[in-house]
Amino acid sequence: MIALALLLLLPLALAESPDRSAPPAVVPPPPPPWPAPAVYALSDGTPVWIIERHDQPLVRIELSARRGSADLADPLGARMAQALLDRGTTRREAQDWQDALDAEAATVDLGMGALRAWADVEALAGEEEAALRLALEAFVHPAFDRQELRRTRKDWRNSRAEAWTSSAEVEDAALRQAVYPADHPLGARTIPADYRRLRKHRVQRAWKELLTTAQPAILVVGDVTPAHILPLLEATWAGALPGRRVSPPLPAPPPTGLRLILVDQPGTRQTMLSASLPGLPADHPEAPAQLLAIHALGGSFTSRLNSNLREDKGYTYGADAWLDTWPGHSRIRASTSVGVEHSAAALQELIVELDRMASAPPSPAEVEAARNGLFVSGARALDSLEGAAWPFGLALSEGALPNRPRARVEALAATRPEEVAATAARLFGSPDRVIVIVGDREQIEPALDAAGLSPTAIWDRKRLILERRAL
Repeated sequence: MIALALLLLLPLALAESPDRSAPPAVVPPPPPPWPAPAVYALSDGTPVWIIERHDQPLVRIELSARRGSADLADPLGARMAQALLDRGTTRREAQDWQDALDAEAATVDLGMGALRAWADVEALAGEEEAALRLALEAFVHPAFDRQELRRTRKDWRNSRAEAWTSSAEVEDAALRQAVYPADHPLGARTIPADYRRLRKHRVQRAWKELLTTAQPAILVVGDVTPAHILPLLEATWAGALPGRRVSPPLPAPPPTGLRLILVDQPGTRQTMLSASLPGLPADHPEAPAQLLAIHALGGSFTSRLNSNLREDKGYTYGADAWLDTWPGHSRIRASTSVGVEHSAAALQELIVELDRMASAPPSPAEVEAARNGLFVSGARALDSLEGAAWPFGLALSEGALPNRPRARVEALAATRPEEVAATAARLFGSPDRVIVIVGDREQIEPALDAAGLSPTAIWDRKRLILERRAL
């Protein structure tokens, strides 16, 4: 009987078995559902964008002072000021301030970048007021203690003097010097001697300039309603930042031509390779196509750079391509790190892939894979308040419209493969290409010469970091 039952069930089992003759169909992910913020303003005109999310009892409030690299008369003084923002205020010692924040189960992150200074607050829903006042106290009334200033100044000077031991630091400094003139805000850099001249009055003056000129803006994401949060923001932050000046876009650097720069770093067993090309501004009509092309080049493990340098050749653990962007211009970057014995061969393959983006642009399948990857990463970002806030905070700092994150996703979804191919061919066919190699010259240069990749310039890594435009 058992055998007969099994025999009768066999056709049913065979009929229900899956078809394994072909790989399963992959359903493309939908575009991430970026919300549309509600837009308000405080009594002093400060714009406030609010995104309600009631899935967890938390609130994130990003308070921004929108600036720009070219705006401040003393960027180094302002940078020292922001480094001391959490080292005490005019009203309490640093530990007392932190204890008060901890008592509210809240966090405050203070900082400054090229586009904005910020005080980012996360607190329990309904208990934001105390954290907002503590953030205001640290941001607007910092103590700038002389002992803390001297300690930080010494740490910076020492770390800067030792920075030439870091290949990544040297690579970044070399690319900036190769791309940007000395009088460009992104081409300026500090040297250890600059820190010796930092005094408290200079730090105070630099921070006051930022507070009285930078344009304020506020982003709120989380378990809030406008009726609750707007009165709190009015009571705490309205009038705190009186500035209303709009930062001008940073100028694009002049053409560089083709440059291959070897930065000598004796004794290193790893070589860093990095390429920089001019890109399109964020508001350019072809910006979505540019983003898809860059992702196809080096935005995932299945991208061209990783397929070649990692999977096929085994030269590296990973290679990346991304877009450095500022209001008004951008730069395409591609970078990897390889063993010194692979330096010349890996550089050849990096150049091959850059050239191939122009001569054989991404196929429809590559474009679709890039789009799917961007959609998946965008959807993951929405899982956290910080991730959900990021594109809107960037839009605020750049003076963009509140619907920009959603509009960008819609543009990515609508961009056709042929548009990506045309944009990639034009961008990667540019005659302006800077390649920086950071490694041991004695071991690298003979192989470069043999491969027909002789450097157009050879720089000394220590002078690059320690001297101003000395090379």
